[in-house]
Amino acid sequence: MVGSNHQIDVITGTGGGCTSIQTSKINDGQLKHYESVKNTAVLIVAGGGGGAVTHRYSEYNHRWCGTGGAGGGLAGVVGEIFNKGEIDDTHQRSLLPTAGTQDSAGVGYNATTNIGSGGFGYGMSISDGYHSAGGGGGWYGGGASYYGATAGGSGYIGGVSNGNTIAGNESMPSTSGGTETGHTGNGYCKITWHPSL
Repeated sequence: MVGSNHQIDVITGTGGGCTSIQTSKINDGQLKHYESVKNTAVLIVAGGGGGAVTHRYSEYNHRWCGTGGAGGGLAGVVGEIFNKGEIDDTHQRSLLPTAGTQDSAGVGYNATTNIGSGGFGYGMSISDGYHSAGGGGGWYGGGASYYGATAGGSGYIGGVSNGNTIAGNESMPSTSGGTETGHTGNGYCKITWHPSL
């Protein structure tokens, strides 16, 4: 993205969606439509990670980037902001967002001002699509702050037995065998039928 009076280069990423299993289909099946029946109709949610952003503002020699926090686990993970300003080289422009938990969605900031939050089933987005990427979806979605960092959404284990949820920054079974730390690309769900059950 390039402005008319000064160069601005921005690369942002959307937050990852969540993968969820429900007992019925409501509307288009997106998790956000299940909030009123979340305790009875939602079985499993794998939270998504937040997006990342890099930003160069050449007129003032500003550079900053932010990482997207991992999703999953009982609470998502908060990313980091790395800044370089023209004065002190460590200028932090905004408070870090918060991640989705079992009880609430993550929030995001512009400097120290709370500017919104994610919600049940979805991560926070910043409406100008310019200074930040989006938070990750999940049982409750993660927040997104201006100038970089985002947070992941939480996972959830409901009407199943012997289940657990693992955050994306921890080792987990890989869809291709073995283990992996985090998962890139599309979400993945494998269901195996056991007739004896």
